[in-house]
Amino acid sequence: MAVKGKRGPAPQMHVTSETVGKEISEDFLPATESKSVQKRKALQRGEHPARAKNRASVEMDKPGSFTRRVTEEAEKQRVKMERPIPPDPKPKAPQSELPIEGAPKPPTVIGRRMLAEFVKPHYSMREGDKRMCGMQFSVALTDEHKPLLPRSVLDAWKFLDHKDGTVVQNIGVEPQTVDVFLASDMKEPELHLPFASVERASLAIIEETGKGAVQRIVRFSFRIVTDSLKNVFSFADTHFGAPYWIQIEETEPELIQE
Repeated sequence: MAVKGKRGPAPQMHVTSETVGKEISEDFLPATESKSVQKRKALQRGEHPARAKNRASVEMDKPGSFTRRVTEEAEKQRVKMERPIPPDPKPKAPQSELPIEGAPKPPTVIGRRMLAEFVKPHYSMREGDKRMCGMQFSVALTDEHKPLLPRSVLDAWKFLDHKDGTVVQNIGVEPQTVDVFLASDMKEPELHLPFASVERASLAIIEETGKGAVQRIVRFSFRIVTDSLKNVFSFADTHFGAPYWIQIEETEPELIQE
């Protein structure tokens, strides 16, 4: 028998994920959705879950998107390549030009002076414990040197030309007055040796090879020997291994006797 005015306990409702989705408003959903919810919503929109993670991949799958992007990238590269190169604010200095074959060589004879290589000094002791300094010079001879050479050296040179020789050693040379200049245009010599003896004078024909044909050069080697004075010793000890301009004149016999 039913009693009016009284109700029994309310029937219990089984809550499932479907009822939650229908009855609970989306305003009450948490801010961050679970992966399963995101996957379900993607399927409802007709999207593949893997493509929903990366929108860029979806854009690439649209017809013509790949071709458009490749065209745009090629256009950027073309504009970059056609961009004018700004001028260098600091222009590089021009490189030194290589010597032209057949160009005139620098002079080795100017006036009464000739260019000679000071090879090295030699020091020795003479009678009476006299110290001597010998400066070894070397000159590559040309026809311009002939008026500047002692007579005995010219005779030895003729011997090489006529006898087809290669070396003439121990050429006797009279005492010479030798002036050594640091440059061809200097007025005063760096060394003035009025009574210098010339020792170990020799001529030798040397063949030099380069880019062109083999050249035969007559080289005149000799030592200027004098007392080892302070200025001579200082010059010989610090200036060897470089070219200098020298002037050789035969010492007058009157000065030698004095």
